Amino acid sequence: MLKQFLAYSFLILTFSACQNKSVDLLVHGGKIYTVDEGFQVHDVMLIRDGKIIATGGRSLMQNVQAKDILDLKGASVYPGFIDAHCHFTGYAMDYFKLDLHESRSFLEAVDLMKKFAAENPRQWIEARNWDEHLWTPQTMPDKKSLDLHFPDRPVIMLRVDGHVALCNQKALDLAGIQKQTKVPGGQFEIKNDQLTGFVFDAAIAEIQNKIPPLNDTEALLGMQDLEQKCFAFGLTSLTDCWVKSTDLSHLQKAFQSKQLRIPVTCMLEMSRENIQNWMHQEPYQDDQLHIAGFKIFSDGALGSRGACLHEPYLDQAAHFGQLSYPQDSLEQMIARIAKSSYQCCVHAIGDSAVSSILKMYQKYLPASNQRRWRIEHAQVILPSDTTIFRQWNIIPSVQPTHAMSDMAWAEKRLGAMRLQNAYLLNTLKNQLGWMPLGTDFPVESPDPLKTFVAAVFRKNISGIPQGGFQIKEALSREDALRGMTIWAAKASFDEKYRGSLKPGKWADFVILDTDIMEAPEKDVMQTKVLATYSKGQVVFRK
Repeated sequence: MLKQFLAYSFLILTFSACQNKSVDLLVHGGKIYTVDEGFQVHDVMLIRDGKIIATGGRSLMQNVQAKDILDLKGASVYPGFIDAHCHFTGYAMDYFKLDLHESRSFLEAVDLMKKFAAENPRQWIEARNWDEHLWTPQTMPDKKSLDLHFPDRPVIMLRVDGHVALCNQKALDLAGIQKQTKVPGGQFEIKNDQLTGFVFDAAIAEIQNKIPPLNDTEALLGMQDLEQKCFAFGLTSLTDCWVKSTDLSHLQKAFQSKQLRIPVTCMLEMSRENIQNWMHQEPYQDDQLHIAGFKIFSDGALGSRGACLHEPYLDQAAHFGQLSYPQDSLEQMIARIAKSSYQCCVHAIGDSAVSSILKMYQKYLPASNQRRWRIEHAQVILPSDTTIFRQWNIIPSVQPTHAMSDMAWAEKRLGAMRLQNAYLLNTLKNQLGWMPLGTDFPVESPDPLKTFVAAVFRKNISGIPQGGFQIKEALSREDALRGMTIWAAKASFDEKYRGSLKPGKWADFVILDTDIMEAPEKDVMQTKVLATYSKGQVVFRK
């Protein structure tokens, strides 16, 4: 009873102190979902100096002098959405590239690139986001058409998953690629004793390294444009997975010059430069930039049959995918991170890759660790492997919209039985009791509301499929919201600063026109962002 009395007294004193002081912003007139430990819903939120100083009932408004008052007019407030796995800098550097996501055939893609080439003076023609599953016919082309239409300018077309590229001969020549060229963890496809132009996984860097990098001004344009798109989607913080040293430099300069506002937590590429610059010191963190971990690729993607499986692909006999690096090389990288203070975050999609990384993690992690090592995607998993996440406190970092994009063809790759071991949202969440959610943009849309719909209803934003895809793996609305806010923050050691609307945290919040926690499914599908606030300042308003 004494503890309860003291706690109650402290609460009264805190509220009284707030009531006797001025605030910068008073928010009221709607539901405020705090996403705190008790998932409390309040009526009022007080903000000063960019941070939340109190949340509670309408009595909080008494005697408060507010510089600004925000009347929600019945709308709902949520913590600012956090993307736990995206590619912010990588996507931003695509600002000067052609987006082929809307193309519906290879011929249409070529026509778009011809128009793009005529309007852009840069020597390289860079395109991205093509998906043969959206083409008619759904067949993979080769470089013959590119060589015909672009004989003198190098072309690289990056598939939507980022694990496959189609290049013309000019690009291959500039990179010095020949039939005998070998790259660990990558492949240059050869058919009929000729290069087809298809480049897989680690080999893509051999081409990209020949492309002149963007300067600081060009990079800033891309980052600012993407930042505004993120704010419009209600995103107020991001975890950027696989940040190159040059892109990190662009990011640092943008923050130092105060020309970028959205906080970014970085997983660094395991490059020589990043290792030399950061591995020897403690993780870096300020109000905008957090360098928390290193990212490793252990395999490719399921769509391009690069994910490493225990059994062969159903639609390609005797093909298992492959690891991005030999087992001993992967373990050496993990061992190096283990000796540092950084997070280890490994991309593993196929069940064989997941098994391999889990075994390595067990070797270098104590059983009761708090290092928050992560497996990114964890898309196909042996049933016997799921409990290892709990036993060794390993975080499954998943992207619910991947299931919606893959469901049309995933059974062709895996078969009906193995498909039951894929896209396991609820199963994985139940291991630790929590799980971060992301989008993997630009592989998917940056829109976190699509993440919510995919996680809760197991449907895409158009309501397909009826009844939901593998609906037993759906998350509750509360868990989905936590996955996009506080659990996403926790997965990157950022929960002290953001992820919930608690006193002392940054006032990052989003206002939606629909109560996604209670509205019918059809209304949730149509939800719009009305406004986004970062550190108490409006950064987007519809």
